[in-house]
Amino acid sequence: MIRIGVCTLFLAALSGCPPSENEGIGSESASSTAPASSTSDEHENSESSGPAETTEEPTTTTDVEPAPVCGNGLVEDGESCDDGENNGDAHDCTSACAHAMCGDGLVRSAPSNPDDVELCDDGEDNADGAYGGCQTDCTPGPFCGDGVVDVGYEECEPLIPNPDGPECMQDCYYIGRVVFVSSAILQAHRRKGKRSNLIAQAGPPRP
Repeated sequence: MIRIGVCTLFLAALSGCPPSENEGIGSESASSTAPASSTSDEHENSESSGPAETTEEPTTTTDVEPAPVCGNGLVEDGESCDDGENNGDAHDCTSACAHAMCGDGLVRSAPSNPDDVELCDDGEDNADGAYGGCQTDCTPGPFCGDGVVDVGYEECEPLIPNPDGPECMQDCYYIGRVVFVSSAILQAHRRKGKRSNLIAQAGPPRP
């Protein structure tokens, strides 16, 4: 027991005075505030570095072809022709930039080739032999003034001389005579009214 106590006193003398309680507390507070200083430095560094850079994606542009324009003299998509200022429903190229043809309902009266002239065009109503109508080749069917007496529709023809008989009127009936006609004949004569110029074009009576 005496030997242990002496050793203890000897060791205490060698190590000096033990640390005070205040010194222990100071070291502990220093160690506890160190991380706060580190956190503050990180915040300052983040502020000094400025906002984060952003990269913008490059924009791409697509060339859009202009829409076709009928009448500019260029044959474009959806057009079969384009004669520019010469487009017209009476010409070779219509106002819709389509080739004129018999049956389209447009009378091609001024084509570049005189042989392509149409005298009529009733479109889907074209029919061969229809009185007062238009035939499938865009020439007039039988009508009053064509130089032929069309039985069932006419009594006479103004283009056929009849010096010994009564005068034939422009509606292909004799003057002063009252007749009864069917609705079909009446409609045919009404259609004939819009083609009165064909009488002059009919020429001499057919044999």
